[in-house]
Amino acid sequence: MTRKKLLCSAKMALLALFCMLYAEANAVNGTYHTARDAHGVIWYFEVVDGKAQIVGWKNTETQTGLDENRLPYSEEVLYPTADKKLVVPVSVVSESDNISYVVTSIASTGMNETELTKMEIEEFSFENGSNAIMQSYLFKNAASLTRVLLDNYVGNNIPDYCFQGTSGLIYIGVNNGLTSIGKDAFQASGLQSIDLSSSSLTTIGYNAFGGCGSLSSVKFPTSLSTIGDLCFRYCGALTSIDFSSTQVKSIPSECFHLCASMKDVKLNDQITSIEGSAFKDCWVLETIEMPASLTSIGNTAFQTCKALKKVVFKGSTPPTFTVNSFYATSANPLFYVPVDCGKGYKDKLKAVDVKVGASTSIPATDQVREQLTMSKYGYMSYYLENEDFVVPAGANAYVVIGKKTANGKLHADLQTYPAGKAVPAKTGFVLEALNNKSQVIDYEVDKTDVEVPVSGTSLMKGTAVEQTFSGENGTYYVLSSNPDGSGEIGFFYQKGQGGNAMTLKAHQAGLFIPKGTEAPAGIFTFGSDIYTGIDEPQDVTSGNAVSGEIHDLQGRKVTRPVAGIYIVNGKKVLIK
Repeated sequence: MTRKKLLCSAKMALLALFCMLYAEANAVNGTYHTARDAHGVIWYFEVVDGKAQIVGWKNTETQTGLDENRLPYSEEVLYPTADKKLVVPVSVVSESDNISYVVTSIASTGMNETELTKMEIEEFSFENGSNAIMQSYLFKNAASLTRVLLDNYVGNNIPDYCFQGTSGLIYIGVNNGLTSIGKDAFQASGLQSIDLSSSSLTTIGYNAFGGCGSLSSVKFPTSLSTIGDLCFRYCGALTSIDFSSTQVKSIPSECFHLCASMKDVKLNDQITSIEGSAFKDCWVLETIEMPASLTSIGNTAFQTCKALKKVVFKGSTPPTFTVNSFYATSANPLFYVPVDCGKGYKDKLKAVDVKVGASTSIPATDQVREQLTMSKYGYMSYYLENEDFVVPAGANAYVVIGKKTANGKLHADLQTYPAGKAVPAKTGFVLEALNNKSQVIDYEVDKTDVEVPVSGTSLMKGTAVEQTFSGENGTYYVLSSNPDGSGEIGFFYQKGQGGNAMTLKAHQAGLFIPKGTEAPAGIFTFGSDIYTGIDEPQDVTSGNAVSGEIHDLQGRKVTRPVAGIYIVNGKKVLIK
């Protein structure tokens, strides 16, 4: 063989070796079967147990040849997929053996972000009838991907890191059978919203949606029970979250950390814990309701929630706190707790010295409040079993008391408690709103330094639970508007009881006048003037038996009175 022929053979052998090495180097994790589809995509797959497991895809081809120096070269030539779609086929036909293989799984190509962007794939989906299951890292950093359609996907899991870093992804349609979303599955993606409500989802993994800065809306199914730490951390566009119909039992650590637009949070009645930094730096969150099931609030759970004004606790048993549970909440939030439970909450807050405010200088115990709703008349009876009641601004409280007179009898009178003073626990009283009626009133409790003892024997009976009082030697009255329709507020026989008994709802109070008390069996009235004793109407058989002018309670003259209460010679008279 001549030298020229030897050299030519050597070059051809070198070229063949180079092409072979290049092909092996550019195959994904080895040498695989290839197949082409109608979208212009080359699929790489391996055959396991007669099934195709896709390990990658490309829309480039390797071109080889000799350069101007007659040396071997190769390059990747890009050709477009006409519709910019990547559709996982039900089966593929191998270019090497012309055999059709059913596709059972699809894994990441290992391509970097630049390569995936060049591919210009905007939509990813599965052919109807596909049995392929996605693997982890499938589209990690695929910046050009904008839509993912999983309607035909048979898998029940979106794997770890599957769509992590897909900055162009704005929409995903999930399948009904989806039960779990893996770790970092959509972390730092461009998702704007996701509706999971029709799925069977039970679990969302660690940091699954963390850093999705455009995510503004998430809808959950009723089946959801577990969410991972950091799940929605740094989702700055997320304005609300609703767990009210889910089975979630814990809000994990940093779950909504730095969700700076989060304003509305709804929790369900099964949540037992809010872990450390769960809502840290939710700067516009103003109000949150804590379910009765809650048992603990972790360290810095609401740290730097600058706008937090109102925290509503529904449980009669307070959760445990840490000293920094509400660290640096500059709006000085008020803690609203169930009626007659404020002392228990104060004790829990005081035990760990919880503070609030921009400089955390305000004891959280000072922020505890309870609420009541006044009647339309501006009066109501009230009773607390476990704590004193601090009369709020714009109100007065009255306790009907009995004082012994010189003759040893009990004389009924009023003791007034102005705003800022506290009615002792286990003392029934009447609360008067001086300005607005039918208003919700905030009040404080457990401030014994302003408590004023009852200066006699309280004639009022109160209860913490619904209860019927009867059987004592005297007369029972409940606070009510006058049955005559005059609008007068006072103590009257309860309908159907005739003064022999009274039934009170929880935290109500009534009046009991023992037999022999001065001015017995009357009505104690409230209005523009507060009567300082009990009026004793005179019982007569008819209006004709009354001497003197008769006027109704509005001051109008009456000539033929019917049964009711009237003013006769300046005194109240009961006409039967």
